[in-house]
Amino acid sequence: MNGEIFRDSDGKAISFAWPGGYPVVHVLHDGEILCADCVNDPSNPVHEGGENDGWRIEGSQIHYEGPDEICAHCGKVIPSAYGDPDASDDGEVE
Repeated sequence: MNGEIFRDSDGKAISFAWPGGYPVVHVLHDGEILCADCVNDPSNPVHEGGENDGWRIEGSQIHYEGPDEICAHCGKVIPSAYGDPDASDDGEVE
């Protein structure tokens, strides 16, 4: 992660990267994940820089593969683009 927050032309955090439509997660300083809806919600105290208060965004990244990520605020499931390589055909992690 390079510390950049992926945004659209209106300055809003994005849910999917283009081209490709890859899912994007937004990473807080403590390693928790937020979805774009929660980053963009004005009632949430997310911020860039400053205190390590649990709401500082460190950056965004494309969630290419691995298990689903869960938004730490709303619980939304954010699946990876290519699935979990460690999961069997029935979805269970081996």
